[in-house]
Amino acid sequence: MNQDLVPLTLFSNPIGVDISILAFEYVDNFKYLPLFDGVYISNFGWSVREPEQQGQFKGLGFLNDILSRSYGKKIFGGHVIYAGGYPNWVKKLDRTKLTYEDVEQIIKQRIEFCVGRYPQVKIWTVLNEFKAPWFDQDPLYDIFKEKFIQRFGSLGAQEEEIETAYFALIFNTAKEINPNPVLVYSDATNQFKSKPGRHSRYERNLELMNRMLNRGVKIDAIGIHAHLNSVPNNWIPQPNEFEEIVRSFRSLGIDVHVNELDVSVADLSRYGIPYQERYLFQAKTYHEFIGAAIRAGVNYINFWGGYKTEIPG
Repeated sequence: MNQDLVPLTLFSNPIGVDISILAFEYVDNFKYLPLFDGVYISNFGWSVREPEQQGQFKGLGFLNDILSRSYGKKIFGGHVIYAGGYPNWVKKLDRTKLTYEDVEQIIKQRIEFCVGRYPQVKIWTVLNEFKAPWFDQDPLYDIFKEKFIQRFGSLGAQEEEIETAYFALIFNTAKEINPNPVLVYSDATNQFKSKPGRHSRYERNLELMNRMLNRGVKIDAIGIHAHLNSVPNNWIPQPNEFEEIVRSFRSLGIDVHVNELDVSVADLSRYGIPYQERYLFQAKTYHEFIGAAIRAGVNYINFWGGYKTEIPG
């Protein structure tokens, strides 16, 4: 074995970093669970109010099955509020019949369903990918914004005030319901800095976290979605670049989590790169990135995958 490729197990508890593996839909990942400190459940089902609300993924029975199979491992939960995870009844809300208080109650009930109902979860991604450009719309935030303006008038016309009120409602409600879990805001394309030809949400995230913390929003950590697509390579940050990003977030007084880490080698196969070279590239990238994360003080890493197409053999 190449001595430069440090085995994954070296990055476990002895150095104080929690490492988990994704459970959602990838049930085969449970055979790898003994190697990890915990299991990450990425999308808890919405509470049942209509037949179509039987959870966001395979019903609440699937969720309970995952919880029961965690074998005493730490459980990390995610995507409490997420534009890409709403059930149809949220997407079809009739805003003409809703007040600001109605929308506020919908959000509070959702948080209660997750943070209040599952105290065994130690870390929650409470809000995920806020106002991400890859979503055409965010119906819950859009309705909140409309009703906030109607309720508070000219104050509500300021976008920063609306964003702050939305974050405060979500995070402060979660902290009131259960003060124990670590509450995370998570986002994507924030593992690198912006440069020509490469747009990053890092700079936006840094400003957003600084503003929210200064306004009393109870955010404990920022989550980084490190989907390190191998082609183009500019999605893979240089180690010193990623260390700077982590330290800049930590300087705000919050923890930093890497909660969606994967290195896709699928693109490399299309370019005729030999099989063994693809997986060496993947291993080298994991090694460099995780090493940078540890040096910079990342508190938690979750592997987003274990996909059959990404595992050699």
